[in-house]
Order: sequence, then C-alpha cells, then structure tokens
Amino acid sequence: MFVLLFSLASAQVCPDATTTLNDAVQQLILLDEEAFTAELERLDRSLSCAWIDPENLAMLWLLRGAQRHLSGDEAGTREAFATAQAIAPDLWLDVLGGPLRATYDDELRKPRPKGQLDLTGVGDATVRIDGKARQLPVSLIAGTHLLQIGVDGEVVERHDVVVVADQGAVVDLGRQPAPVEVPESPEGLANAVGLSLWGGAGFGFVQGEAVTAGGRTEPARKLSLPLETGAALHLGPAWVRGQASWAPLLQGQLLYLSGEEVRDTSSFLHLGGAVGASVAGFHAGVLGTATLPSRVGLRGLLGRDLIGPMGVELRGGVNLHPARSAEPAFEAVVRVQPQLR
Repeated sequence: MFVLLFSLASAQVCPDATTTLNDAVQQLILLDEEAFTAELERLDRSLSCAWIDPENLAMLWLLRGAQRHLSGDEAGTREAFATAQAIAPDLWLDVLGGPLRATYDDELRKPRPKGQLDLTGVGDATVRIDGKARQLPVSLIAGTHLLQIGVDGEVVERHDVVVVADQGAVVDLGRQPAPVEVPESPEGLANAVGLSLWGGAGFGFVQGEAVTAGGRTEPARKLSLPLETGAALHLGPAWVRGQASWAPLLQGQLLYLSGEEVRDTSSFLHLGGAVGASVAGFHAGVLGTATLPSRVGLRGLLGRDLIGPMGVELRGGVNLHPARSAEPAFEAVVRVQPQLR
C-alpha cells in the first residue's frame, strides 16, 4: 500500500522544464527517438502545472522542430522553428546540426505578419502569453501561442491559441472580469502599438440638388468609384487613420467656382482622417474629409475583417457645401490593410 501511495504521489509531481529539456537533448544526441518523444511529452504536460520562461519554451519548439524533421514532416519543422523565432529569435541549439540550421535561417528571413489577441473572463487569475505577462490586447506574430493561467501563483490550466495574420481573436477564459498581470516594463505598451497600410476601392453615392450655372449642370444624384490609400496607427484597440482618395464620377460633373468663373470636373479628391476602435474583427469610427474642389464631409463608418488583410467598410453621412444644403452621402469600400508591425 505504501508503495502504491508513493507512486501516486510521484505521478502528481510537475516535471521541471529545465531538467526535462536537458534530458530531451541527451536522448536526441543518442538518437533514441522513443525516449526523446517521451521527454517532450513530459515537458508538454508541465505547461499545465508550472510556469515556463520564454527561453525554455523556445527550446521546446526547436526540439519539436527536430522531432517533426525525424518523422519527415518538413512543413511541421518550419512551423515549429517559426514559432520558436517568434518567442526568442536569437536562440539556437547547436546539437540540431547544420542542415536544420539552414532551415531555421531560411524561416528567419521570412516576413512575419501579426494578428491581435485579447482575453475576456480573466477573473482573479494571472495570465502569461509565451512565458510573459502582456498588456492586452496584444499584437502577436501569426501562429501558435501558449496561454498559461495561474491562481495564487500556481498554474491551473493552459491553452494553445492560434493567431491569424491581420485578424483579431478573443479568448474567453470563463472567469470573473479582473485585470491580468501587468508587465513591469514598457514592453506591453510597445506590443499594443502597431502600424498598417490602407488601400481600398468601392462605390459612392451622393443625393443632393441639381445645379445649373454657366451653361453647365451638376446632377442631383452623383455616383462615383473611389480609390483610396493611406495608413493607420493602432494603439491597443483604438486607431487613427489618414487617407487620400481619387474618385471618378460615373455620370455628370461637379461644379465649382474658380475666381468668378464656373468650372466643372468629372472627378474629385478626398483628403481625410478617421478615428475609431476595433474589437474582434469589427471596426467602428468617424471619418472627416475635405473634398477638392468644393466640399467637406463627415461620415460614420463600420468595418468588418474578412480574410487576412481584406475586409469591407460601410460609411454614411453628409457632404457640406458653403452655398447649398447638406447632401446625404454613402460609400461601400473593399479594403486591404496589411500590418507593418
């Protein structure tokens, strides 16, 4: 009975990450694939009961890459190496050898798009992402990331979360709302700041007044095809965007006064700025524009991510002209918004 109780107690002991990593490396050197796999499984189990630091986690992913290489899974090898690089880009294990180092370096040269992760229902738990406390929401390199949840200093559960490039993800931990562990350094703030480009094309509709002057007529209904470009600065869920667009009219022209002469144009320029916030792939905000040659505009906007950097944005508001009444205006835009960091 004593032996049985001792065995059960021993089974409850959480494996030590450093010791298990060293044992796994030794088994890899000995080319004992079965023992090597067993050590990696022990280390994986430890993630549910003990904190792991970023360097040990990156080493785990390097060894997983070697494991997948031994099984002939080259795509899995590259994926594991990319995950290790996202955690500790300067870490390497010489025991893995030259051919795997070449694969590692090849992955290191590739650009790594990012996505955004947010957590809800954290309660009184402490949360670490890839071994670090983070300010939420956090911008992460696309791929698999480790969430460890702790209560009273002890790890009670773990989750493996996949972050998709240029998309937002929200994970509900099912606990009462409370702040997560806040990092002591400004790293969390840096991770919450990002920059993206903006490009779009769509359809515009304005319903105003028909105006005739100087032998020219501006129709009441104006249809256009706006082409847009710009950039956005992201501060956590909030963002600020600057943009410019050129829009040819599908019919008619705009009239404007140049000195004392009435002129017309079959296209116009928008210069604008928008502010708003994003949550779980949805975006809402306000856009103000100066329309050259003769108007200003104000729009409310609502956007939605679709696939990767692609999404849609709907806008509604008014155009204002100094000599006319307000014109209701609407646009629907398909946008591409790749993240720079």
